[in-house]
Amino acid sequence: MFLADYHTHSKFSFDAERPATIEAMCEAAITMGLNEIAITDHYECDAMPDGFYEMPDLDGRQTAIAAAKKKYEGKLALCYGIELGQPTSEAVETERILSKYSFDFVIGSLHTVKGIRDICYINYEYYSDKQIVMLWEQYLAELLKHIKDGKFDTLAHITYPYRYIVKNGRGNVVNLDDYKDEFAAIIRAAIERGIALECNTSGLRQTLAEPMPNFKLMQLYKSLGGQLITVGSDAHYLEHIGSHIKETVSTLADIGFKYLTVFRNRRPTMIKI
Repeated sequence: MFLADYHTHSKFSFDAERPATIEAMCEAAITMGLNEIAITDHYECDAMPDGFYEMPDLDGRQTAIAAAKKKYEGKLALCYGIELGQPTSEAVETERILSKYSFDFVIGSLHTVKGIRDICYINYEYYSDKQIVMLWEQYLAELLKHIKDGKFDTLAHITYPYRYIVKNGRGNVVNLDDYKDEFAAIIRAAIERGIALECNTSGLRQTLAEPMPNFKLMQLYKSLGGQLITVGSDAHYLEHIGSHIKETVSTLADIGFKYLTVFRNRRPTMIKI
């Protein structure tokens, strides 16, 4: 079985003050039995330029990953990626980053809705059920717009707010099954643009207890003709690299997917599961 982890962040390891080396991440991937790994940095296009988040060292990362590609040739395929948050709403900054660096793989993420820096910071204790539903529906509407002009290769964790709604004990407020039409529109837009869909396994090690999107939505994606899928652990710590990848790929194969999609020089390659 081909196993790839296509959403692993490079900044953190076992504690935030001890950054993991690229070599340590590669060794962890090999230990987990992975064939390929994409190492990425977060780059929030709307927040990095104003200093809200620490700016990643993309020049240093590019050099380190190029060296690691040579070192692990024949043992582990290594992909240099980036996760762009809000790339569509900040098109100028997105274009600047994409023109400056030679990425193999670009993830498109939506972590915000208009007026909120990041959904993960919301204190849902002060939100009514109605406000949570409005936030969720606003997110889905903005996600659809995000896809239509997005210059990225895979669409990440499309149920992102739901993770935090559940984590804060409000999971009964939103029923994903009630939004099949909205998800179908999002999926069709991604298919039309040739954008892959990520199955993010991080929810399986968190309160959510399911990938993002869940397998029911992955079935919907397949029923609508979707074929391009990436699987990623969204690991911010060494011990999470490859987390739940094997069982997720197995379940996707049971659903009927025959290939995983990997990227080299931003060109998709279909690899048989």
